Amino acid sequence: MKKCLVILAKTPGISPVKTRLAKEIGKDKSLEFYRLCKSCLKQFLKSEKHSTYIATAEKPGVQHTFWQDFSTFHAEGVSLGDKQHFIFEKLLANYHTVVLVGMDIPQMDRTLINEAFDSLVKSDFVLGPSQDGGFYLFGSRRKIPKWIWSETPWSTPETAKIFAQLLNQEPVNLRTLTDVDNFSDLKTLMEEMPRDMSVAQEKIVGWIRSIT
Repeated sequence: MKKCLVILAKTPGISPVKTRLAKEIGKDKSLEFYRLCKSCLKQFLKSEKHSTYIATAEKPGVQHTFWQDFSTFHAEGVSLGDKQHFIFEKLLANYHTVVLVGMDIPQMDRTLINEAFDSLVKSDFVLGPSQDGGFYLFGSRRKIPKWIWSETPWSTPETAKIFAQLLNQEPVNLRTLTDVDNFSDLKTLMEEMPRDMSVAQEKIVGWIRSIT
């Protein structure tokens, strides 16, 4: 069974990143956090169980040096829903299961990603809810009608709940994690780190401690 992990991400220098966090700690530190998040994602490149891609929010981002260690493609579309619909349409044409995650969840580890793919053996959908009401992970083994992506209200406390209802099939729910948007989220992130942290995860924890 062919599996694919894909990370939807903005490219620094082309799009603003972590804008809410930047208002609290400054643009330079928020960019540093974003780079540390990217380093945490590199652990997934070593997996032989799945392919890994970065889906860039911008077309020029595909060739940007920021992603030089990753395979990339452009997530076409204007809205967040459009881009996610495009990702699953594209990848499910070549893979049996696809798991999409956000860029700024450095507390994810291989165990969590493997759990997501394992969930798709018996269920069509798997969801990783975030503390703010959205979701940091969504996986599927079948294509989803575009109207579901269009009718989901994004970036609200009800996003995950409404999205799951529109699917008309209860997804398998993974553990809830924090999507870092604000300075206060950084301390919560540290508490959610796996017991066996990677070197990159240890580095981001050290960085958070240095600024808090």
